[in-house]
Amino acid sequence: MADTFGTFLRASLERREMTLRAYALAIGLGKSHSFAYRVAKGQAGPPMKGLDRWAEPLGLTAKERKRFDLLAGVANSPAVVQEWFEKAERGG
Repeated sequence: MADTFGTFLRASLERREMTLRAYALAIGLGKSHSFAYRVAKGQAGPPMKGLDRWAEPLGLTAKERKRFDLLAGVANSPAVVQEWFEKAERGG
């Protein structure tokens, strides 16, 4: 299965042993983590305008940050683009 922004985010949080609630606080969402939860589950795309704020607590390498940005763009694209990307990722 192709990487999505949500799977990438969840894996990054897991590697850093950070909960979604702690992450939501770190990116300025306050005590409510419902939006971060929806993004992590692929039900919403991350805000492109605040993407730096979403990336910083994850401590991403340069390569990871490029992937983070790419997947964020795909997550905010129309379904047809997302489908094309997933197919391309699988080598098809």
